[in-house]
Amino acid sequence: MAAVMRWNIFGTLDLFAAIALGLTSAAGSPLQLIHAGVGSEAVQYLPFCLIPTVLVPFYLITHAIVAAQLRAQRTARLDDRFATARLTS
Repeated sequence: MAAVMRWNIFGTLDLFAAIALGLTSAAGSPLQLIHAGVGSEAVQYLPFCLIPTVLVPFYLITHAIVAAQLRAQRTARLDDRFATARLTS
């Protein structure tokens, strides 16, 4: 379960890195730092504009749901251990 949580955190950080790279390479963005090549201009038009507007938020929400479920499972497991320890003492 710890490996799943680490993988989930890695995926979330990867999405934030993609957002940061998108912001720093967007033409006309006040945060534009990368001025090399075509940049991310293609992502401003359909169908590619669905990536930052739909898919990235969807995956961030999915990562949040997975993290919440893992936390709930961990809490339930700790509660079970605590209840078992009370019964045996």
